[in-house]
Amino acid sequence: MKLTRAELNYLALPGLIALIVILAGIGTVLVTESFLQSATADLDRAKAERSAIQMKLIHATDEEREIRASLVDYQRMRQRGIIGAEHRLDWVDAVKNVKNELGIYDIRYAINAQGPLQYPGLKNPPGVQFLDSRMKIDSDLLHEGDLFNMLAAFRNRLAPYVIVRSCAMKRDPAARPDTYGPHVQAHCDLDLVTIQDSGEHDK
Repeated sequence: MKLTRAELNYLALPGLIALIVILAGIGTVLVTESFLQSATADLDRAKAERSAIQMKLIHATDEEREIRASLVDYQRMRQRGIIGAEHRLDWVDAVKNVKNELGIYDIRYAINAQGPLQYPGLKNPPGVQFLDSRMKIDSDLLHEGDLFNMLAAFRNRLAPYVIVRSCAMKRDPAARPDTYGPHVQAHCDLDLVTIQDSGEHDK
């Protein structure tokens, strides 16, 4: 079928309109896809930001709990006497009480002058210094269990934090197995650790 010029002229305007409509439709689809991609990216960014905020809130809550726990521990250590100046007279009374309560035959001890705590890799945090008063103990014991009970009592009764650096036990060669009395001699070196905080002033 062959169209005449008059028919072609008649169809030109509708054809042009149809072409414009098709192009507009294609443009609309492209623009819609672009908006959809942009909206998806914005949604992903919003989710990521929300997750980051939630993580920050979780970390902030955890840090707050840790700070509160640290403050409680700090107050407990200060009340016990780990933080602050050493009180040797109180230590002497504590050792005497341990000896009497546990029925230890004899405890001979000496506490060296206070100095910096010496441990490999130990570094003092800013404003805080770990101090050590080395305590040397020689004790006559009924049996080996007395030593463990005595060390546990020292940890509970002495104000400083007690670290057992070394201990040695030996049977008393003069002790008779058929008699009641001390059969074991023990020698221990203990670190009595206190903390000096430059941000606090002892009253």
